Amino acid sequence: MGSDLVDFHLSCKKELNVLARSFNILFYGYGSKTALLRKMFPSAIYLNCKIMSRREILAEIMEAVRHRSKLEAQEVSKAPTIREIDEAIGSRKEKYKLVMANFDFGMLEFSSLRNFAILGTVEGIGIRFSLEDVERFNFIFRDLTTFEPYEEEAMGIHLRTTRAEASSRVVRNVPRNSRLVLKEILSCNADAVGLGEIFEKVKRKLFLTSKTSVLSMINEFIDHGLLKIRNGSEIVVCMSLGERNEVAGELDQMD
Repeated sequence: MGSDLVDFHLSCKKELNVLARSFNILFYGYGSKTALLRKMFPSAIYLNCKIMSRREILAEIMEAVRHRSKLEAQEVSKAPTIREIDEAIGSRKEKYKLVMANFDFGMLEFSSLRNFAILGTVEGIGIRFSLEDVERFNFIFRDLTTFEPYEEEAMGIHLRTTRAEASSRVVRNVPRNSRLVLKEILSCNADAVGLGEIFEKVKRKLFLTSKTSVLSMINEFIDHGLLKIRNGSEIVVCMSLGERNEVAGELDQMD
């Protein structure tokens, strides 16, 4: 995708976040939208209606809610449907954003939700829906053409499993101290954690004298896209919840 096109889409980020307060958004246009949407909505919950079952989608949403709010986790723990989860949450100041690739208009239970904003994508010319469907889901349309090769949103296999396996392979092939640092990062149960906080947690255990030692230990994870450094002082976890669980299980078995 050309840099001008990327810059244009990213320049709309603020506007789209404002629109998501009152509307659901349906993105169309040729090309994979996943990478761009992750940049535009980094805290969103990512789902794929084509390759995930209703049960998997609901489980992913519940896990994300539990992960981000202890209070809401208690409220939604026994809610078996998305509507009951929505009711249990009450009223959030900022809605949870659901990026739903290959949006399925048959998922009527996802209409009229108070605490969730749907950011859906359509990835084919054979998708059929009516004006009534659009109104039911309170959708507005936005072109998000990227011309990028399609990734999992257009495939018939569940790439989350493949990615989890790849992440586990990385973990198995790094030094033990690197695994211990990653384990501490994941144990924080957060999308991002301060570099200084992790340094304080591991410095005595691993005999470290500076934060740069932590960076050198997680460099392999950064190179493979499991983690990234933000503003030089924050470690961001770039794995889905499924990947995190897979990697955490791998770490428990190894150490």
